[in-house]
Amino acid sequence: MAVNRISERALRKLMNERIPEDSLCVVKFYSNGCEYCTALHEYYTEISDEYGEEENVHFFAFNIGDVEDVKEIIKINGVPTIAAVKTGLLKPRIRILEDPEPPNKKTWYYAKDIKNFVDKEK
Repeated sequence: MAVNRISERALRKLMNERIPEDSLCVVKFYSNGCEYCTALHEYYTEISDEYGEEENVHFFAFNIGDVEDVKEIIKINGVPTIAAVKTGLLKPRIRILEDPEPPNKKTWYYAKDIKNFVDKEK
């Protein structure tokens, strides 16, 4: 399964509107100038491929440089950040993967932590 880049408009809709389809949308927030974000790309793509058989799990990436203030859309402390948005509810349920302690020195998040997060939120 490919990771699709999501537009600001689509992200706002995902975060704020009722979407009838019951699914889990995993969104990686990144910046082009972030070394962790660049290094995380490969892990994130591999993880999306592992979930490729599951119809109700979708992987997206959002460049925070596409908006003036990302905090108008979602409260994040920095990048990279991984969020899970559960749709099919009256209002989308949004969860943020906690920062690892200690963080991976190359990619910030560990692949196993992302997988556990996705499995927990499904």
